[in-house]
Order: sequence, then structure tokens, then C-alpha cells
Amino acid sequence: MNVKSRLKEYVSYKKLSIRQFENSINASNSYVNSISRSIGVDKLEAIVEKYPDLDLKWLLTGKGEMLSSQNDPFISTEILTKYLFENNAELIKSPIFREYINSNIDILQLEKKQQELEEKKNRVKEAMLKKLNNKL
Repeated sequence: MNVKSRLKEYVSYKKLSIRQFENSINASNSYVNSISRSIGVDKLEAIVEKYPDLDLKWLLTGKGEMLSSQNDPFISTEILTKYLFENNAELIKSPIFREYINSNIDILQLEKKQQELEEKKNRVKEAMLKKLNNKL
């Protein structure tokens, strides 16, 4: 099953016609039927905004469930970035997209550093508690 067929399955689940769905995301007539490998970023943004219950991980990769769980309503940056790189060659040339990717890389690096610092803090805390317990 590809992106187009998963999208059609979702539209059917929502009891919409393809045309109603296309109108709701400001897409042209026959947009859904013209999808060959990928969906443009502008359309993905419109879909996310209009249909927050649709799990983008499922839509793009076929993994998981069609509907977002309340515990995990957002697609990971890694999955979305991988999909966009693999399926949208024109995006790679876009300076805005490169900036987006670079900012996400920066965020991921900061999150990793934050995690490392938290782990260090916990090790120091444990060592201090151990020392304190030994003195008692």
C-alpha cells in the first residue's frame, strides 16, 4: 500500500469524497489521484492542520495505526525528515528546507546534551548520597 492508497483509505474512513478532501486542503481537482510517490510539504501541513487525527507516520510509512493515539499525536522529526528527503528531491534544493533541517539537527544535539547533563547530575547526586550514607 502506498501513500495515495493510505490517503484514500483515510478519506473513506472520514466519509468524505476525494473532492471534498482536496477542497479542504486547498488542493486541485485530482490531486489525490495524481500522487505518485510523495505529498508536498504544503499539502502535508494542510492535512495536519485539518485532520489532526490522521497519524502521519502511518500515512507516510504505513507503520502504526491510521489514527493518532492521544499518547503520541505527533510524527517524529526523524520520520518526517527521512520521508521528505527520500520523496521530495526538490525540497533538498530549497534553502528554507535546509534551514529547517539544520535547526532540527541543532535541537536534537541540544536535547542530547541536555540528557547527558541530566545523567551526569544524577550520577553526582547518587555519589553524594552514597558518601552521606557512609558517614552516617
